[in-house]
Amino acid sequence: METDIIINEENSITIVKRIEFERDPVCGEVISSEEAKGISVYKNAKYYFCCRTCKKVFDNNPSAYADKEEGHYDPGNPNDFLDGRFRIL
Repeated sequence: METDIIINEENSITIVKRIEFERDPVCGEVISSEEAKGISVYKNAKYYFCCRTCKKVFDNNPSAYADKEEGHYDPGNPNDFLDGRFRIL
């Protein structure tokens, strides 16, 4: 998490926290990196998860989920189901 310091015209200081959002590679849910229920590292990239179940699914077969475009649906992958917005379990 990064913070920015803003000095406005009245010379008062405002501190703003910059929150980073990530997409869970298993279910596609968008979560803040601070509120992630789990983190895995695969091929030097960090992956954030909305719950322990998604983390376990990813850890059992990371190549099925890593390096895919956000929201990518692969009809040939039995782990992918489409709900109209993104991949879900």
